[in-house]
Amino acid sequence: MLRKIIAVKGVGTFSGYGSKGDVTFRPFTALWGPNGVGKSTICDILRSLGANDAALILGRRSLGSGAEPEVELLFEAGKRIFRDGAWDTPGSPQVHVFDSCYIHENVFVGDYVEHDQKKNLYRVIVGEEGVTLAATVDELDERLREATKNAGAKRDVLKARLPDGMSVETYVALEADPEISDKIAAKEKEVSALQQAEAIGKRPLLSSVTVPKVPEDVDAILAMTLDGIGADAERLVREHVASTHAREAWLSEGLRLVRDEICPFCGQNAAETGILSSYRAFFSESYGALKERVSVRSKEVAASFGPAATQRLCTVIDRNVELGAEWAELVGAPWTATLDVGPLERAHDTLLNALQAKEATPLEPIAPIGGTAPLAEYDTLGGEVVAYNSLVSAFNAKAQEVRERAKSGNLQQANRDLLILRAQAARFQNSRDAECAAYRASVATREALDKEKAEAKKRLDEHASSILGSYQEAINRFLQKFGATFRIKQMERRYAGGTPSSSYVLDINNAQVELGDRKTSRSERSFRNTLSGGDRSALALAFFLAQVERDPHVATKIVVLDDPFTSQDRGRRLATQQEIRRLRTRAAQVIVLSHDDAFLTDCCSEVAAGDLKTLQLRRGLTGPMIEEWNLDAPRGQALQDRQRLKEFLAEGSGDASQLRGIARMIRPLLEAYLRGRFLGKFKENDWLGDMIGILRVNEDKLPEGPVLPQELGEINEFSKRYHHAQNPGADTEPIDETELRTYVERTLVVADGF
Repeated sequence: MLRKIIAVKGVGTFSGYGSKGDVTFRPFTALWGPNGVGKSTICDILRSLGANDAALILGRRSLGSGAEPEVELLFEAGKRIFRDGAWDTPGSPQVHVFDSCYIHENVFVGDYVEHDQKKNLYRVIVGEEGVTLAATVDELDERLREATKNAGAKRDVLKARLPDGMSVETYVALEADPEISDKIAAKEKEVSALQQAEAIGKRPLLSSVTVPKVPEDVDAILAMTLDGIGADAERLVREHVASTHAREAWLSEGLRLVRDEICPFCGQNAAETGILSSYRAFFSESYGALKERVSVRSKEVAASFGPAATQRLCTVIDRNVELGAEWAELVGAPWTATLDVGPLERAHDTLLNALQAKEATPLEPIAPIGGTAPLAEYDTLGGEVVAYNSLVSAFNAKAQEVRERAKSGNLQQANRDLLILRAQAARFQNSRDAECAAYRASVATREALDKEKAEAKKRLDEHASSILGSYQEAINRFLQKFGATFRIKQMERRYAGGTPSSSYVLDINNAQVELGDRKTSRSERSFRNTLSGGDRSALALAFFLAQVERDPHVATKIVVLDDPFTSQDRGRRLATQQEIRRLRTRAAQVIVLSHDDAFLTDCCSEVAAGDLKTLQLRRGLTGPMIEEWNLDAPRGQALQDRQRLKEFLAEGSGDASQLRGIARMIRPLLEAYLRGRFLGKFKENDWLGDMIGILRVNEDKLPEGPVLPQELGEINEFSKRYHHAQNPGADTEPIDETELRTYVERTLVVADGF
């Protein structure tokens, strides 16, 4: 239990600290003080001590003061000192503090319930055991994030070395392959082939060759003669040819020009010479047919066996050699086949010479050439052509397979496979094996932490499951006592962001409203637009009271409440006071701070005198100071006046005389306030105008400077119109309720301690 605040320096409004009289705290301590004098600073000091969190004090260093924060408190177990940025003794007393900080951290901030409030409230709900479990989950979550980050960094190092399509896990799991070099070479060859796929698809195959057949009737033609031609006719024609050097063809053509037996050359009567009849016999139709047959064969032989045919054959053979060289690597075999075209040339010469001889002397038989050496050699060439074409077919079959593979192959996949093979080869070079081992270790650590966190989370969930329902029930019970028209439902845990948090909905007139957050549209129903300020305060206090009620160790703890009645409706005043008094029967100590002295007075009723201590916190010359506060001091009229002014603001008033009575309460209330704040500074008979004059002379010593005297002067200017000492016509002075309300509000702002 806290016994006394000995010293506070350099914290919040406490640039220094003083006390007067017996300021020893008791099991139920009421501390009255106006706003801004240091009540919240005291709450943060006690919260810092209970949580052993120095930041709560360091963050409240007094502005404009170079002094480092120092605090000295006296407890039943001894002193607790904050100096040099830390509390001196671990194991500080446990404290429950309800104030605006509790509300903002655990229930709502402004108009919203954000994730931070849900997360902190969860810790409040699950209690000390749950907090320990939640802290374990948080610690493991933090370690897991670091382990994940570490594994990710190592993963990134490895990933930078990998080809597309290979995962880090696959890379790390690779084993050394003694045949990897051969596999890479084979895959490179495949890639090369696929890169040439289009060209391969268009590349021509080898061509087979053909050679002409020797006409079967050559020897028969060479041996042919014409029967039925008289020997004299033949002799005469030949003699004539020999004597005139004429050719048979020339004579045959001239014979067709003979008309009426007249020689077309000399104009003589050819019939008289007898030669004409010999010509006709010699150049008969049979003779012409023989000549034609020999001529046709000669032309065929020239075309089929001649130089042009030989050149075509050579072109095909040479082209096959070129194509064979291009295909050789792809089909895996060289092309070495060739043909000798000499037999074709020699067969041509033999055939053409014989036929030309026959053409020259059609009626004379020519010796057969069928068995001669050139044609026998040519027969051998035919067999070679067959063998050559067989090789062409086999070679083309292999080339066609390459074409099909190239056509159906996937160059992208082949390149990926090649990169994977190269990555596999590099996997066991230099320091990469060590990098893989480090990654595997980091993954193992991450997985172990993930498993450990899951187990801790399960224990927390099991603990929370047994608490959430009863906690919700307790909150709703307090809301009922406060006369709230809403309840909470569906209280549950969630794991948004990886850490546990609480979630619930508001039940208003049997309609369920989600809490929402800062991003929730104003057009949607949510916490921000369905609960009044008083409802929010009631909800926050209900959360706090449920927490304290469910604390199994509350009998050893200090419960601190700072202005628990702020913003609540007047109808909840009594219920709040009852719950505060009930805390005294359960907690080791209850400390209530408020600027509302009437509220504190009611809270202290029915508390045994031996357990009760009433103190006041006011501004001293060197900073805030605590002194005794006597509930029975002659301040009763000021308290009643203040309460009447508050009721006027809440309910209004009736006729002009009642309004004038309200206006006359302003001056004595402010006079009582100033006498209480500035003890010993005013004479007994000083009235408000005198006090304002003294304050103006000493305004450089006031924390507010000239603001306070100026505000008091303006309020006094209004108030004195309704006092006979300043206005003989005060009873008939017109009064406007709207104007009166404004000055009553300003009066209560100044005298917020009453």
